[in-house]
Formats: sequence, structure tokens, C-alpha cells
Amino acid sequence: MSSAGSSTTIDPSSFSCSAADQQIVLTIRLSASIPGTAEVTSEIDGNTGDTSTVSAGFEKQADGSWLSSAPESSQTLCEDLGTGKHSIGALDANGQVITQGTFTINP
Repeated sequence: MSSAGSSTTIDPSSFSCSAADQQIVLTIRLSASIPGTAEVTSEIDGNTGDTSTVSAGFEKQADGSWLSSAPESSQTLCEDLGTGKHSIGALDANGQVITQGTFTINP
């Protein structure tokens, strides 16, 4: 489920803990219709994280959308999350999913 124009991508969407460490890029794009003053909360595997305004956590793009992109080490994700299917995304001030994506960590 996602708000129109919002998306979450994880590249690559599947990786192995037994492989060499690689960079995983987690990207969340929010629709231009979401105001910069709106509050959003990060979420991973159903656990909420930090809450901030869109303008504090995302960069406004030329098309008006908001972008947050963060590289992570595959080994760090393996240590922090463990193997299996995981989800990451953003929630609005009411706790409703704005956007969510999934990725798989293999042994």
C-alpha cells in the first residue's frame, strides 16, 4: 500500500550475509502532494523509528517530490536484522502507511 506518487526501493532487493559486503541503497520518495510540514515516521518490520517533518528528513526534488536515500552496508543489515524478508517504509501522522518496500536477506 502506498500513497499515489510515493515509493520505496531497496537496491538490490535481495542479498546474502555469506557474500562479500556490499552497499545496499534504501530510497524513499514521497509524493509532491505531501507538504514539507507533514510529520512522517520511519518504520522497519512494523517497528516505528524516528518521527520528523518531511522537510527535515527528505530533500525536495525539482518535480516537487521528496527524496531520502541512504546507503547501508549489507553486513550491518545482516547483523541488525538477520535473515528473512523485511519491510521498510514511512508512516503518516495517523500511523497509516504512506509507502513501504520489502527486501530479503539470505543466509
